[in-house]
Amino acid sequence: MESSDGFIKLSRKFFSNKMWTASRAFSECEAWLDLIQSARFEASEITSRVGIHDITWRRGQYPAATSFLAKRWGWSDQNVKTFLKKLKREEMITTDSTQGVNVITLCNYDEYNTSENSANQSSNQTVKQLKDLEISHLQELLTSLLTNTLTDEAKSQPVSNQNNKKDKNNIKKISTIVDMKESSPDGEAAAAGINPNLSENSKTWREDFEVYKANLDSAYHSLLRDESFAASRLKFYKNLDVRLSLEKAYADYWSTEAGWKKKKASRSKDLNWTKTFINALDIKSNRVYVSAGVYVPTTESQIKFTSYLQEHAPMMLNMPIQPNDEEIDDLRKLSETTLRSIVKEISNNRYLTNGRNSVYQTIMEQLKKYQND
Repeated sequence: MESSDGFIKLSRKFFSNKMWTASRAFSECEAWLDLIQSARFEASEITSRVGIHDITWRRGQYPAATSFLAKRWGWSDQNVKTFLKKLKREEMITTDSTQGVNVITLCNYDEYNTSENSANQSSNQTVKQLKDLEISHLQELLTSLLTNTLTDEAKSQPVSNQNNKKDKNNIKKISTIVDMKESSPDGEAAAAGINPNLSENSKTWREDFEVYKANLDSAYHSLLRDESFAASRLKFYKNLDVRLSLEKAYADYWSTEAGWKKKKASRSKDLNWTKTFINALDIKSNRVYVSAGVYVPTTESQIKFTSYLQEHAPMMLNMPIQPNDEEIDDLRKLSETTLRSIVKEISNNRYLTNGRNSVYQTIMEQLKKYQND
């Protein structure tokens, strides 16, 4: 029976391979793997706009609405909720929605995705042990050598007090040199058999595809959550599904080695991904449009409110008349608790979602009932 210890090293390029990106319903195993690869890898915290909320998350966390995961995995919303509950029961994840968006935290994330610092910890400890052993051995050899030398000289000829003092000083001086080597950073490297003058240079995006890919992924996910970017593109392309269009440009070209080679061929020192994706959406083959009759928010305010409904009251998106900017500004005057309670009540009531046309008017009607109760 094979041991379950150790790791299988899996490149992140796998997740842009056509085998992974193929349209399908994910298995539970694939969904779990997707959570691992989607969670933030860097140790630093990041704050970004998700829907109408500014969300902060850190290493091992992933902000994702149920509706987003359902679309991503090819599941129903209920299947996603059931799966996440199962992971929580088995203490594989925790969830927190206090920021307005569900933030998933992977328990024991370092066991699945070891950071460079964690990976080097064991190696550094071994290096230190070798260093301590080597320096200790070196001190013993030097002391032994000098002692034997002085003993032989003492046997062969008389030794003056002055020579004795000089030899003792020599022993002390050599011992001090060893101690200095032990306490200095370069000494640590040398004691471990490492040339202190040779340091590993960090690779640039031009030299390493993984560095390029990490830079791309960070910018790509930031643009997916940037409502102002989506609104700016919708001004020029009516009914454009900005998110899917970005995903198509990302998956089909820029996350591949062909895209990397294209970037390397340019003279630009830095990567301007916002400009790159704007140009990508100008290419007709990258543009994905929503079906006729489907509501498409066209302003930043509408995009934020639509994201809010997707998170808290998805059934209300089926209502034919969605709020305009003035109505959204009016709704924002309500407290977060009041608005969330009302939209959830509406979304859970089929009579209201199917029998009413206007989202704004329905909310205001329910508000009056809410205030009278």
